[in-house]
Amino acid sequence: MSIKVLVSVDFLDNQAKNSSLDLISFAFKQNWSVIALCLGANKESLETVKKAGAEKIFFHTKKNSNPQILTEFLSSLIKEQKPNLVLASSLQHNLEVFPRVAFRLKKPFLSDSLNVKKTETKWLVKKSLFAGKCQAIVELNLEDSPVILMRPHQVESYETHNVTESAIVEQLNWYFEEKDNYKLSQIKQNQLNQRPDLTEAQIIISGGRGMQGPENFKLLEELANCLGSHAAIGASRAVTDAGWCPHSMQVGQTGKTVSPQLYIACGISGAIQHLAGMSSSRTIVSINKDPSAPLFQKSHYGLVGDLFEIIPCLIKELNQKTAELS
Repeated sequence: MSIKVLVSVDFLDNQAKNSSLDLISFAFKQNWSVIALCLGANKESLETVKKAGAEKIFFHTKKNSNPQILTEFLSSLIKEQKPNLVLASSLQHNLEVFPRVAFRLKKPFLSDSLNVKKTETKWLVKKSLFAGKCQAIVELNLEDSPVILMRPHQVESYETHNVTESAIVEQLNWYFEEKDNYKLSQIKQNQLNQRPDLTEAQIIISGGRGMQGPENFKLLEELANCLGSHAAIGASRAVTDAGWCPHSMQVGQTGKTVSPQLYIACGISGAIQHLAGMSSSRTIVSINKDPSAPLFQKSHYGLVGDLFEIIPCLIKELNQKTAELS
């Protein structure tokens, strides 16, 4: 049975997000035929989508922000293409649209999934449950053509594949009409940085209540500068609730779920809600003056002490190493 997968690709400033490219490459490696849907992309920005393994690409230069309009558009496209599986990243804007699409098409829907496998008769989908306390394997019938949102960076990082010449590219003529009753204002990265989105970042430095005030987040910015352009700055819920940082920086069960190569937690105790958003990070480093902080139990490396003494030492050491290499 030939499997056809439709992958919705997220774009930011005409660049495909790595989490979406990961999904295309993942499907390609399973020998599935990949259809990529690229909204908010120009033709020149599709090269990375081709190289990731897409055989057919539908693109539109605009991306309407109204979930009701997008639901109608996506439902029509899925009906027309009849994929065996629909994949997208489990991000907030996708969570507003794809449940509606699945309901309209009467298809199973799963979000925040960790992996997808195919057997002869079933889709096997691994999911995190109860704020990451356990995992489950959900069985879905192949003929049900489910809609699945994957947690970013849970599959292997994308590789380039030699299918660019054979890829079919088609520009969609769908008319996106904005309605006055729905407006979405996307807040880009705040004044602390011009850095990657938290869900895309390879390195994340997060601050908690132990930062003692919003003015001290400048210390995290200095540390991020030492670690390069791949570093982003996050925050715990306690910090965003206090108004020190915008909600767009929150990592956790009610914030963003992240899976960076390196996660540095500064002054974060490690409540289960925060762990739910970052426990799949490849390497976790905790800095906290409380040796009994729960996050130490989940960390690969822990530094017990005053973060206002430890972080400046890290910055000094990193700057010194950079100077030696330059």
